[in-house]
Amino acid sequence: MAFKCGFATTRNLLSIELREIGTFLGDKLKLRLKDKIQLNRTNLGVPFLGFRIYPTKILLLPQSKKRFIRKHKVYMDHYHSGHWNEKTLARHLEPLIEFTKIADSLNLRRKVIF
Repeated sequence: MAFKCGFATTRNLLSIELREIGTFLGDKLKLRLKDKIQLNRTNLGVPFLGFRIYPTKILLLPQSKKRFIRKHKVYMDHYHSGHWNEKTLARHLEPLIEFTKIADSLNLRRKVIF
């Protein structure tokens, strides 16, 4: 059973997918959806785990951008002050950068890192 990612052109298609998702969760994972599910227009995207998800793109939320910039600066300060070596810096930077790669954020990374 394949699902689209919760975006559809009509409410009817969303309702069908919602039923299929509910059945899958119940049968395969022994989980159930919460009772109050809303089917809405998504012209403003859907915020989820630090991202704003649109049908055709994923962006970082403003607070995620600020956190990325702040942490990058702190990590580089630790490195330049001699508190961290290259290996420690890389161990901290890698997950920070990978998080931003989920979103359309290449320009932000270029601006901050280079």
